Amino acid sequence: MVISRHLSVHNCVELLAVVGGRGRAEAPALAEVAEGALRYAANSFETLQALRSEEELRAVLPEEMYESLAAAAAERAAIVADRRAVLGKVKERAAPPEGSAAPVERPSVAGRPLCYPPGALQSGMAWPPGIEGDRREEWLGEEDFVRLFGGMGWQQFAALPGWRKERMRKAAGLF
Repeated sequence: MVISRHLSVHNCVELLAVVGGRGRAEAPALAEVAEGALRYAANSFETLQALRSEEELRAVLPEEMYESLAAAAAERAAIVADRRAVLGKVKERAAPPEGSAAPVERPSVAGRPLCYPPGALQSGMAWPPGIEGDRREEWLGEEDFVRLFGGMGWQQFAALPGWRKERMRKAAGLF
């Protein structure tokens, strides 16, 4: 149909008003135009709602069609709002008990002069100063490292490819 190339959210309501509104074309030749405009309005209803008033849309759309489209749009908006509410929240872990995040004066697995307990290095926490977020495992003690990384020692871990280290950090809560 030639008219479908020229339909837009900016002229759809006017076209429906011209061809008889509510889908009833006054001239049989305009029935196809009315049908195409109604189909376009149904497919673009949420955009039309943003551009036009409720009265304008009710005047040109069949009542049953308007009610159905408005209910579906409201349902979609509620679902989107629920998803955004969940996705937009950042959950931070509770701070470890006082003193449990203090450094221990013994070498870490990577040879650093201090080591920290896992609770001080986990995701969602404020890390001690000087610790890089993507290399927190280097500040663990030997026992904690072996426990968090499934029995693997530092030398084995250091030999792994980067993607594998990243996965293991995520599993250990250190990413």
